[in-house]
This record gives sequence, C-alpha cells and structure tokens, in this order.
Amino acid sequence: MFENIAALDIGSSSIKLITAKTGVRNFQIKTFSYQELDNSIEDRNTAISEALTAILAEEDLKGHTLLCNLPMEKTIIRNITFPFNDVGKIADAIPYEVDENIPFNRDDLSMDFQALRSDNVEEGKILLAATLKSNVLEVSSLLSEHNLIPAKMGLETNSLLESYRFFYKNEQELVILLDLGNNKSIINIVKNGSLQYTRAIPQAMEEIGKAVSHALKLSKAETLNILKNLSLDLNDFDTNITKEKYKSLKIKKADLRIIYDIHRQFIKTLAEQVAITVKAYDSQISLDDFSKLLISGGGANISGVGEVISEELDIAVSQLPISENMKGYEFSSQLQLAFGLLLSYINEKRGYINFLKGEFIPDIERKSYKIYYVAAFFGVLTLLAIITNVVVSLIISSITNAKYDEIIRGRYTQYFKSAPTTDDPLEEATQLLNAEKRKFDIISVLAPPDELCMSILQTITSSLKNDGSFNMKNFIYNERIIKIEGTVASHTIIDEMKSTLEKNPILESIKAEIKTARNETTFSMTIQLKKRDDKKEKPK
Repeated sequence: MFENIAALDIGSSSIKLITAKTGVRNFQIKTFSYQELDNSIEDRNTAISEALTAILAEEDLKGHTLLCNLPMEKTIIRNITFPFNDVGKIADAIPYEVDENIPFNRDDLSMDFQALRSDNVEEGKILLAATLKSNVLEVSSLLSEHNLIPAKMGLETNSLLESYRFFYKNEQELVILLDLGNNKSIINIVKNGSLQYTRAIPQAMEEIGKAVSHALKLSKAETLNILKNLSLDLNDFDTNITKEKYKSLKIKKADLRIIYDIHRQFIKTLAEQVAITVKAYDSQISLDDFSKLLISGGGANISGVGEVISEELDIAVSQLPISENMKGYEFSSQLQLAFGLLLSYINEKRGYINFLKGEFIPDIERKSYKIYYVAAFFGVLTLLAIITNVVVSLIISSITNAKYDEIIRGRYTQYFKSAPTTDDPLEEATQLLNAEKRKFDIISVLAPPDELCMSILQTITSSLKNDGSFNMKNFIYNERIIKIEGTVASHTIIDEMKSTLEKNPILESIKAEIKTARNETTFSMTIQLKKRDDKKEKPK
C-alpha cells in the first residue's frame, strides 16, 4: 500500500531526482535534488557518475523503487498506423515494420510499443520505440556502480505527457507540449489528454552555446558562464541594454546584440520544427486547431521564449505549470520530466513503453500490494466485458483476422516475390530469412564487402540523374582497378559521369572508350584507385 519511489532524470547537462511516498489515495513528494554535470570532464559517463555520487551523499535511496528514462536521443521513435486494432495481431506484425523502418539488426535492439488513441475505431495506432541493447546496458551499468537497480526505464515522451495530465485533468483540447532540453527537444501532440504523436528533434539549447562561442570566439566555459548569468530577455533588445547586466560580464553592446540575435533565430527555427511536426501528424490540421502550446525544460526559463514562439506560430504559449511543492526552486521547470516519470509509475500506466523487458527485467522484489488491488479490479472489469461482448468480439475478430492474414500474405509476396505455400506465412518467412542469412554469412567470409567499392558505385549511380538509358553489362573490381562496360543513349552521359568521378579524391586515373554504331553507344571505363595509404579522407 505504501511505497517509497525515486524518479531519476539523467539529462545531458544535469541530473534531477524526486523522491516520494505513496499513501492510500495520494502521494507526497519528499525531496528534490539537482546536480549539474561538470562540463570540464570530457567523458560523459564519468561526469554522470560524479554527479550521482554527490546526490547520493545527501539522499539515501535504499528501500526506494528506482525509476529512470532512457534519453530520447538514444532511441528511435516511429508513429505507426495499422488497418486493424487487435493488439496481438499488431505485435505479430511489428517485426516486419522494424525491418522496414529501423536501420539496425533486430537482434541488436531492445523494443517496446504502446497503443495510441485513434479517432477511427477500426484502425490501430501505436508508438514504437527501439534502442540498441548496448544503450540500455550502459545506463543500467552506470547505475549499478552506485548500487542502484532501476525497476523501470521509460520514455521521456510519456513523462512530459503525465506532467501535462496532472495539471490539466479532463481537458478536452488539442495542445502541443514542447520540452526545450540541452541537446534535444521533445514535441508531443495531445488530444483530450491522450498522446497522438511525438517527435524528438536535435534543435536544443546546446546549439545556442556553440553558436555564441563560435561568433564571439569564446571558450565553452566562458560561453556557459555568460549565458547562465546574462538573464537575457528576448522580448526586446533595448530591455537588455537598460538592465546593464552585460556590463558586469564585460560584454560589448555589439556582442550582446549577437547573442540576442542568435537566441531569437534559434527559437524561430524551433518554431518551424513545431509546424513541421503538426503537418507530419495530420496534413488536414493547422495550428489554428490547437488551443495552446506549453513549454518546459531548461530553455523555458529564458525570458521571452514563449512570446517569440507565439509570434512565429500565432498560437497562445505558456509554461507548463509547476506543482506547489516545486515552487521556489530555481530549476523547477527542469523537474517536469522527473515529475512526470514519477506520475507515470504512480498512475499505474502499464501500457507505457518500458525498455526493461525480456533479458533486462531487473532482479528485485516488488512489495507494492497496490499493484494486486489494481490488477484484481481490472480483472473483474475484463471478465464482465468479455461476457457482455462475446458475440460482437467474435464478429470483429473474424473481420480483423481476415484483414491481418491479407496484410501478412501481401508483405510475404512483397519481400519474397512469391506467394506463401503454407498456412503460416510468418514461420515460412522466418525459415527463408534464416536460410538467406546463412548464405550471406558464407559469401561474406569468401568475399568480404568493400565499402570503397560501394562508394564508387554510389557515386556512379548518383551522377546518372535517373537516366533510363544507362545499361551496365559488366562490372569488374580487382583490388585498385574498377572496369565498367555497358551502353548509353549518348556519349554525353559518359562524359558527365567521368567529370563527376574525377572530383573524387580517392581516384588516381579514369580512362573511357566510347563507340557509337546503329544509334547505340557502347562504352568501356577503367578506373584506377589510389593506394589505401595515399587517400587522405574516406569518400562521402
């Protein structure tokens, strides 16, 4: 019934920790902790470890259920829609979506998905999240060095959502949530309290620091000190002149103007990304359909950020509210993700993405009896729903199975260029795939792939500009010699291709022979590569 919880948010510039204790009907926040990472330490894991040591010196987390998020920049997010809504069928189809949409070997990934609410009852929408298993192990190992074992490793998107739901209960509205982090920003589109679409973008506050450092020729430490203490106001440049804060930091008025312009340009670029995200979510929806945009994160503390975004998007912008328990803390807006992580666990959102599954299930004892009460309650509701809707379920299941089988068989035909011969196309596809992998392994041993050769091929094909007359009849690659033979519509095509290849620094010489007869031009091109030790850079 009662449980001590610790929500740990490991960011790129700081670590935030919230501890709480659950009660019969509510929870009580006990402590906040905030520790900036030492930017002078080049190895990020070392900086995180030192910051954790400083926090744990003041906070004893023994007996706490530990929660953490995997940083969004280490995840791959896909918003996927299926023409059926059966969760089991969706789970079966996900491996195909992963192979098609995620550029990593499936065996190297830790994956999970959660359902998203759809206005169409016949379709299923999900949020698919994947990350390399090495990323999960890296975070887990880093925490284990401090005797910390996380019970959940969630997604920052859901933490941001839960913070919004805490302050806007039962709101029937379409809103945008924007968390301005140090090395990435998160955009959530929420409709009537439910997540509809999410995206992480690289535009983040770190870009401002790099731009200022480059423009003013300052070190990273000098730039961070100026930006931290300048108290910049983006509403009006003259306001910053009146405050005269820049003088105490020994900044020239011209340099202050540069800093001001860099900030405003960054916020405008960020606003453009918000508009792009809205279009990606639904091309039929415009910014006018949203009631407001709520900002959070470290970037939300800069005065005038909301006003600049509002001017660019013509939408009402305000900060995501702060809990009464958080007010008075300088870093309060940066606690939103840690606070939302805490809420996602307390509210028993079992459907949320959790990377600690399968081989990553933590070996800890869970003593929260509240879990069993909730499970029993929903078990009774589920039983009643099954009894009440059994006939309807059979009909829907029959229709869904037909659509599912049609899609799976279609995908099989698409990938293998033939129809399945058994009643289980998934099993048949797995067998074919494994057989192809074994063949590929043998070929790779006998003839290892050469990235240099592939780069030359890519350069050749890109120079053709989708010319349909190019027909390669022979391709020979032997150490430093590549020979290509074929036909083209005109010798001009070969001349242009030769001109493009001559710009490649890894090539030593190119010879081309062209013959034209009976409206057909044949060519033979011999390309000699420089020695590996001679090339100064890899081909792009």
